[in-house]
Amino acid sequence: MDISSSVAGDTQRVFELESRDAIRQYLDTYFDKSDIADCVFLHRATTIAEWSQGKLEKTLLKAICASALRLAPTYHTKSSPAHNWIKQAQHELVNHMGDMSVPKLQALMLVIKFLFSMRFTGDVWVLLSIASRVAFTKRLNYERPAIDPVKQECLRRLMWSIYVVDKVFSGGIEDLTVCPTQRMHIRLPSSHHNFQLGSRSKAPFLRSKNENDTDLNVLAYLMRLYDIRDRVLSCRCDLHRFLIPGIREAVSPEALGQTPREYIDYCQQQCLQTAMKYIDMWSKVRQMETSSRVGTPTFAVVTYQFVKMVDHLAALLPLHGESSLPVIKQKFMDILLIVSGSRAEVGWIGSCITDIENLIPRLGTRHISPGSPSASPGTLRLQEKLHRRSKHAFAPDDEEEEDPAIRPPESNNSEEIPETSLESAVLENAPGQDIWSFPVQGDEQGLTGSTGDGSLGSFSSLGYPLINYDSINSADMVFGDQELGFPLDPFDLQMNAYTDANAPQY
Repeated sequence: MDISSSVAGDTQRVFELESRDAIRQYLDTYFDKSDIADCVFLHRATTIAEWSQGKLEKTLLKAICASALRLAPTYHTKSSPAHNWIKQAQHELVNHMGDMSVPKLQALMLVIKFLFSMRFTGDVWVLLSIASRVAFTKRLNYERPAIDPVKQECLRRLMWSIYVVDKVFSGGIEDLTVCPTQRMHIRLPSSHHNFQLGSRSKAPFLRSKNENDTDLNVLAYLMRLYDIRDRVLSCRCDLHRFLIPGIREAVSPEALGQTPREYIDYCQQQCLQTAMKYIDMWSKVRQMETSSRVGTPTFAVVTYQFVKMVDHLAALLPLHGESSLPVIKQKFMDILLIVSGSRAEVGWIGSCITDIENLIPRLGTRHISPGSPSASPGTLRLQEKLHRRSKHAFAPDDEEEEDPAIRPPESNNSEEIPETSLESAVLENAPGQDIWSFPVQGDEQGLTGSTGDGSLGSFSSLGYPLINYDSINSADMVFGDQELGFPLDPFDLQMNAYTDANAPQY
């Protein structure tokens, strides 16, 4: 049986009516198509054996099959039953939260990864917190040398899977983390080969300094990479972008007018230099013509934000040479070819890539002459004085816009920022939803559709986006990796809000 024929089937197919041959095909597809870097925490032989004997937790089986359909080459969101199956698994888990066994915790992590690959929602944020609490309650963050090596490695990998997603979501902000690094008292994941063989792990611990460590595989290095990234983000925040008028994180025109021109120029040049480093590096990667997929889905988010940055600062580019606007446009087109590699695998980046495609031809066309009028203090909406999350940011919808403490009832909600007024400050000084809840049965929102406001990325000065520390209270965060593919770049710097304040959403 070919799984591709199942993918094209009816979205309302009942999971319990699937044949045993179909289920076996789903199991094989899941283990064959899963990325090693995704920290797979299920042992293939053990899982299939338990299923054959009728011992595999039903919710876990359903989550595996839904994940398998998503990984199939012919997967399509509108024709696959995967969405319904994963939602059913989610509801079954949420409705019995007090009875969370290890197999159900494994199913919960599969649900989190599936939902995250489609679109970041408040459910994902809350479910990860629950998964982490359950894991710590079961003391999965400690070694268990007395149990079977296969089961021990499954538990390790389950804990590391929670750790990775947490580091992606929290972006170095201690208040947002639910899986602290200092509480990980387990060995790093062993190699995929040793895991499947059932060998007892000889992998070192996360911050072991022993030079004789023998089982440092790609996945173990990736865990250390996430730890390094988390430490970098905890003490690194790029504030230069605050002086780029028109983006959501820009300071008000009044504050800009009181800032020395020299300092504004310095900050804008720093942002532009970072963008140039990013563009140069990834255009060179494109020239290598590698057939391998590089980067992660959040690569698209970072590219979008750098395109926005260049758009706002295009007046600072030279007229000729490698850094001129025509050359930059061509390099962005080259980078876009790499970015598009993840479009089919991760649903939420499609709209981000479309925005990049629409923006590149229009780069630099927004800028006007230095003599244009500047914004007056009364033209700025109150909420735009706040540091808002950018388009495509990993952050659940918050209630800030409806909060009277932030938007007093008497404020004029219809006031907009004149785009031309804000743009002109690049060349001259300006004068002085609902509380998160689990979806009810039949609710399709959050599983399909464009991202709208949902996905942040991150890479260092050579790469991905960052976190808006001023938005901690609204749970803004960084770096999204929908799938947890192995990132080419080692760090993720916080550069998250290169989006127009008055938001014509291109």
